[in-house]
Amino acid sequence: MNANPSPNLARGAWLAVALLFPVALLNYLDRQMLAAMKDSVMAAIPDVATDARWGLLGAWFKWIYAGLSPIGGFVADRLSKRWTVIASLAVWSAVTWWTGHAHTFEQMVWTRALMGISEALDRKSTRLNSSHLVISYAVFCLKKK
Repeated sequence: MNANPSPNLARGAWLAVALLFPVALLNYLDRQMLAAMKDSVMAAIPDVATDARWGLLGAWFKWIYAGLSPIGGFVADRLSKRWTVIASLAVWSAVTWWTGHAHTFEQMVWTRALMGISEALDRKSTRLNSSHLVISYAVFCLKKK
């Protein structure tokens, strides 16, 4: 086994990390953005105008995300990580678009539930890909010394 990584392998690993970093960043920003826009959302969608209903929006996302995360890990371990991430990003993009066009509380609940499904699949795949690439690169660099 060659202890020195090829320049192409190292470049490919860093390219993958560079592509996955904005995905992870947008993922976390997306979660926080809705909370930051509470007043605007409550004003724009009168059905959401109570704190109890606002809390339900977060609850739908969090319970579905938590419940499906083990399934997301199972799927990510058995299917192509590349296609799992691509499919999850496509769903995430569509749900994000739909969230921006929601006009009722029920539509918002559906978008948050679907976002929980999408992120339960995406987080496992993205975390595995980026972690494996960074760790592999670090191991190659340490062996080089």
